[in-house]
Amino acid sequence: GAASVSLRGFGGAYDQTTIELEKTKSGRPEHVLASGRRGGVRRVELAKGTHYLQLHIVNEGGWRFCEEAIPGRSVERKLELLGFEPVDISSEFGAQSPRLDFCRAERKEVLQKNDEDGLVGIWEWCKLARVADLAEVPEDQWGYYDEASTDCIEEAFKTEKLSAMVCVGIRTYEIIFDMPGKARQVDHTLRKSRHVRRRAVTQEERDAIFETTVQGVAPAGLMHEECAICCSTFAETPFVEAVRLPECGHCFHRPCIQHSADRRACCPLCRAEIDWEKAVAQPEEA
Repeated sequence: GAASVSLRGFGGAYDQTTIELEKTKSGRPEHVLASGRRGGVRRVELAKGTHYLQLHIVNEGGWRFCEEAIPGRSVERKLELLGFEPVDISSEFGAQSPRLDFCRAERKEVLQKNDEDGLVGIWEWCKLARVADLAEVPEDQWGYYDEASTDCIEEAFKTEKLSAMVCVGIRTYEIIFDMPGKARQVDHTLRKSRHVRRRAVTQEERDAIFETTVQGVAPAGLMHEECAICCSTFAETPFVEAVRLPECGHCFHRPCIQHSADRRACCPLCRAEIDWEKAVAQPEEA
């Protein structure tokens, strides 16, 4: 078999990740990020119908799996096996659906006009949880997906899919298309959703957005630190907002820590009591 496997096409940080199966320094399979950082990889056999997987990991110069809990050193993680896949519109609603034909015609018209004007699509998510009229949302309240996720959503839009799947931190979102320039970002696990829009820009504008964001979004002093929940560094995930907990100073990706904020839980690392209203200025809508 192959000595390595690329995860390109999985979206998010996975899009630039490679799994090395042989000739690693540890002698075990490892994942390698674009920055060169490595982490453990483990093959697990599961019974059919399994929905959750519990793993023990330990940080020893990088996160590694361990066979069982190590008191005071290892951390337990519960992984939900979502099983969601992009859905083809025709297989879901039937190729003869009148609404389906109308959606296809609208998309083709938008894409054709973009091609004529020399424009490409970029997808943005709304930072505001409660929105009555998207036209009234200020421009600074729209956030970007990373480039790999943007490409994934745009490709699904162009190929007439009903939805696309993207990963942000530990969370998986389904981007469900509505009108030609609008969609909904849905977290099926936490039952949350937000508005998403498609904006047509020049290729130069698109390139500048990603270059500027990559250079400027990683929080000061956190360039070489990582979110303890998803184990990705902040430098590698510049499009994902970071949250610093005021009481203890620990930092996490906002999507990763949101579930703790919703439950008003303690800090996952030090168990400090947290004022979540202060820590998360714009809490997500349940």
